[in-house]
Amino acid sequence: MVRPEVGGRRSRLAALALVVAALPVLAQQGDPAIARVRPLPVPTTQEERVRHALREVSRRHDETVDAWTRICRVSALPGEEGPRGMLIAEMLRGSGLTVRVRPDGNVEGRWAGSQPGLPGVIAAHLDALHAPGPDNPVKVDGATMTGPGVLDDGSGLVALVRAARFLSEAGWKPRREVRFLATVGEEVGLVGARSYVKDNPQLAAFISIDGILGSVEHGATGIRWLRFTYSGRGGHTLLSARTPSPSMAAGRAIAALAELSDETDAAMNVSMLSGGDAPNAIPTRVSFTLDLRSDEPDELTRITRDVTRLTRSNADREGVTLTTETLQDLPWAPPLDEKAPLVAGAAAILRHVGIEPRLSPRGSSDHDVALLAGIPGIAVGATLGRHAHSPVEAADVKALDAGIQQVVLLTVLLGEGLPEPTEPSAQ
Repeated sequence: MVRPEVGGRRSRLAALALVVAALPVLAQQGDPAIARVRPLPVPTTQEERVRHALREVSRRHDETVDAWTRICRVSALPGEEGPRGMLIAEMLRGSGLTVRVRPDGNVEGRWAGSQPGLPGVIAAHLDALHAPGPDNPVKVDGATMTGPGVLDDGSGLVALVRAARFLSEAGWKPRREVRFLATVGEEVGLVGARSYVKDNPQLAAFISIDGILGSVEHGATGIRWLRFTYSGRGGHTLLSARTPSPSMAAGRAIAALAELSDETDAAMNVSMLSGGDAPNAIPTRVSFTLDLRSDEPDELTRITRDVTRLTRSNADREGVTLTTETLQDLPWAPPLDEKAPLVAGAAAILRHVGIEPRLSPRGSSDHDVALLAGIPGIAVGATLGRHAHSPVEAADVKALDAGIQQVVLLTVLLGEGLPEPTEPSAQ
């Protein structure tokens, strides 16, 4: 045997050192062989099974897009979510979960844990504000899916069911029970989440998949919906020229509210205007709704006082009757600390899938209900997109892979990685 020269051995060692030093750079550049050796951002006793599930996300991308399209082509207007709920139930059963459709319409899939402990919930909502149809079809054009509800919250629903499928097929088992939840009526007052948390007040955490990929919302925005109805006797345009007009009162009130909105950071939206029977008649009844939102503890109370004053003064000025109804009232809740295990875990998961997290101490999704009940809650998104709440929502098809990998790891966080609360449902 010929002994290698000392100089040659040093050269090989130096070359090896350069390769080792380059590994972090290669990982940052996205080389899949190197990326697989990075530590997972969540603790798990089943690392290879989790890694297998993560790899399946990209490998079965086309299959996922087909499932996404299938979900979004089933109409699910608020109050009419039943058919889409049955489809989600079928998909969750296919992953081996124990599934039931609750009396309130929520679909729940339970994945039993190997040890006792408070269950964690990961949820997306069934309802969409517009229905697919010939004028607004759900379709994929290159890297974009368009159509009613494809972003909000079709992307969340498909991320939910596909994460469950990939983890189940990989053989992963939760230590603590994980529940996959598809809720009804999120768009009209977090109806399903309210019902579920009322019936299940003891939870380790509640994660809502609803929003834009990269965001981690860890607070609860105060939300108040009001309806103002102006009433009068009505009359003919020419013969009743001096008759008090509900529409004039409503119009002046809306103009005053527009000026008020310019003076505050709170969100204000006038919507759902209705009234009148004919172009040549002063109406007997006109109404509009107002959506108020604020991330300040007392701001909703202050703004409501100003709104009440303005709407009342314009009714009195016109000489008509005003009726005010509260349609929804969700108070503000303090955000979780950014260092809380749920928030910090979600941020670390996003970095792991190559996205810099955007933490926000606000939120307007199902997790609000959990925070108000003292349950740690956050909302995250499944993909990128635009035009939410319109008939022509658009969602990034490619970005969904990272969103589903995020949900896979969030599920593992709920099932294996969160510390047990020192007090039930305490922040």
